[in-house]
Amino acid sequence: MNGALRLTCLLAAALVASCGGETKDDISQAESRLTAFQSCEELETYIEDTAIREMEEMLDGQGGWGWFGGPVRAEADASAPTAGSTPNQASAPDHSETNTQVAGVDEADFVKTDGNRVFYLVGSRLFVIKSWPAEQTAIESETQIEGYPQEMFLAGTRLVVFSTVPRAYDPSLGTTGISPDYWYGYWYWNASAVKVSVFDVSTNTPAPLRAWYLHGQYASSRRIGSSVRLVLSADLQRPEYVWPEYNERGILDSSKNAAKAENARRIRARSLDEWLPNSYATESGHSVAVPRNCTGYHRPTAPTRLGLVTVATLNLANAGAAADMTAVIAQSGEVYSSHEALYIATSDWWSRSTSSYQPRTHLHKFSLASPDRALYVASGSVPGYIVDQFSLDEHQGHLRVATTNWIDNGMFDQSTTVNRVFVLGEASGSLQIVGQTPGIAPGERIYSSRFSGEKGFVVTYRQIDPLFTLDLSDPTNPRVLGELHIPGFSTYIHLLDAEHLLTIGNDTTATGTGETRNGVALQIFDVSDMANPRLTAKQVIGTRSGYSQALWDHKAFNYFAKTGMLAIPFTDWNESATGGDYWSYFTSTLKVFHVDAAGGVAPMGEVSHADFYQQQNQHDWYWWYGPDIRRSVQIEGFVYSFSYAGVKVNRVADLSPVVAVPMPRENLTQN
Repeated sequence: MNGALRLTCLLAAALVASCGGETKDDISQAESRLTAFQSCEELETYIEDTAIREMEEMLDGQGGWGWFGGPVRAEADASAPTAGSTPNQASAPDHSETNTQVAGVDEADFVKTDGNRVFYLVGSRLFVIKSWPAEQTAIESETQIEGYPQEMFLAGTRLVVFSTVPRAYDPSLGTTGISPDYWYGYWYWNASAVKVSVFDVSTNTPAPLRAWYLHGQYASSRRIGSSVRLVLSADLQRPEYVWPEYNERGILDSSKNAAKAENARRIRARSLDEWLPNSYATESGHSVAVPRNCTGYHRPTAPTRLGLVTVATLNLANAGAAADMTAVIAQSGEVYSSHEALYIATSDWWSRSTSSYQPRTHLHKFSLASPDRALYVASGSVPGYIVDQFSLDEHQGHLRVATTNWIDNGMFDQSTTVNRVFVLGEASGSLQIVGQTPGIAPGERIYSSRFSGEKGFVVTYRQIDPLFTLDLSDPTNPRVLGELHIPGFSTYIHLLDAEHLLTIGNDTTATGTGETRNGVALQIFDVSDMANPRLTAKQVIGTRSGYSQALWDHKAFNYFAKTGMLAIPFTDWNESATGGDYWSYFTSTLKVFHVDAAGGVAPMGEVSHADFYQQQNQHDWYWWYGPDIRRSVQIEGFVYSFSYAGVKVNRVADLSPVVAVPMPRENLTQN
């Protein structure tokens, strides 16, 4: 999930200069379609034309965020490895899986388990940890991963690891050569590649099978059976620009015009290989460039910032096959996948050149019918911005989208918001709006949403937390059935069962000047009567400084339905503590609860990793190494908690300790 996207509506308030109030035209159909390029020459010309337009709009002060911002967001083959098919499949214990949006559509994470083993990415290492029997939990092996590992998939005896590799993989530069072009002083001149490493994990020592170095940065991924779909985003490699001169009155027009002309010349002089660096595959220890298929690139008809979004498909049933890639010249946003289709959401808010501008989210649909490729099929758009992947959902061929639209009524302090759920259907290569709700909660913005079949749930927030229930049984007439107002807000909605929601968010108290946060809140809602949703249980955790990664990352939300147990990472800061060391003020634990629709949310206790860090006497936290507990898994009657410093195993019944396995910190530094 993407923190920048969660603030889109607030950021838009500061950026939109003048946009009329919402009218019927604002929510009408907008042309949004992808067109495949017919040749490499056409692709290069489009890139250059768009780069010149962006550059000129930026210099004219009409480019919004210009170059520096904006949202940078099948059936398995019979021979494919299947999830759970480990060497000890018959004795694999019951275990929790990664919390995903769609059942059967796996999402990558940095912790994966098959019950017998846990695979854990820490720093630059892949650790294979024996996890069953629980009393014998221990590190079996560690493997150096090139670059910075981010996430992985486990599919039977195949492990797929995605790592960011900040190098220029051009054979002419040598295996460790770095092109100075790519490391110029601006962040968008990056040479990052995503290394996709496929390992055989039939034993506890991963054996490398194949690797690809794909141009771009890791955005998201999904796995259905043997098919892995990887979404990458990249900023095109622009030339170094010249800038106009200033005097005491501002930019000199003559200098600005000269800068435009020189920048346009540099743009036209750049080759396609310079705009779009090649991807590489490893064959017999050598890097081999992946041929570029220019007809596999598409351009949107709607305005978006210049960028590159690539959907790469790897079929694990045929590990020797090349990665199939489909690309869009646009910026990436959120990614959602059903079993049938993958959707990429992009925004068009980079351009501010007209006063009639209204923000829109453009949606591009790719069919997943083939396990070997993602085929572009249709596009559409809706007004406003989405919060996260849970704003999107597909049901019986219709896409439902929950958006917040920022409406400027002519003066900045009179701007407001309106929220809607749109239903889109596919027809003749277009995603057309077939139904929409009336405006929901004007002046507020969506914080979370969730869809389940013909039902929908949306939480908005300003100073109270309205939960809206929606009837989506008729795609042409989605309706708001009920609403419930309570203090605070929910950032993630979990489907506890067919009639109950389990949410996590923040509890707040309204004051005369705003609000006070009281802690993290876990709540259960009874939605058996959709017209009258009810809050039936609430548990507030910690102080106003309390935080859980599960607030914004659903993969940290570990609810195991078989045991009715919920585990979430939690940190807090004791502002009233005096004396003592760092750990007297700061706490980092795994909070464990028993959750029952009838009995509510009952605390069971917590697991702390403070002793790991105290033994190492380490307080040197970095963005890639911190004191927080990061994840948990449940295996039979045991809960396993994971931090950078170690792994702990505790009994679910009373959280009594079983095993503590420290991680070798000297191997955890980022390379």
